Amino acid sequence: MVGTSKLDIAKELFDSALYHYYETKSYYSAIHLAGAAEEILGAFVTANNGESSFEYLKNVTITFAEILRDDGTKPKQKEIANMLNYPKNSTKHMNDKGDDMVYFAAKAAAKDL
Repeated sequence: MVGTSKLDIAKELFDSALYHYYETKSYYSAIHLAGAAEEILGAFVTANNGESSFEYLKNVTITFAEILRDDGTKPKQKEIANMLNYPKNSTKHMNDKGDDMVYFAAKAAAKDL
């Protein structure tokens, strides 16, 4: 059996995400595909002593939240991660009864990913 590089898979996912974003305007597909590509690429960057785009964005968000909060409290990393992952995760999971809608601007979320 011949193996396939996960970086090649990430490239294909990202190329497909771009196609869906620009050509078909299928923003939920773009979100899902770009999110999957980012997970692979982020793990590669982290394994090579870099900071993934997700970690960077999470850290910047935490820093701004600390600055903007009046009470000086620091947001929990998990809360920020859940907020940033909401578009990606909500398009691939349906957790409970009543979890049948998403609440975000799909085009903007796809562009962010």
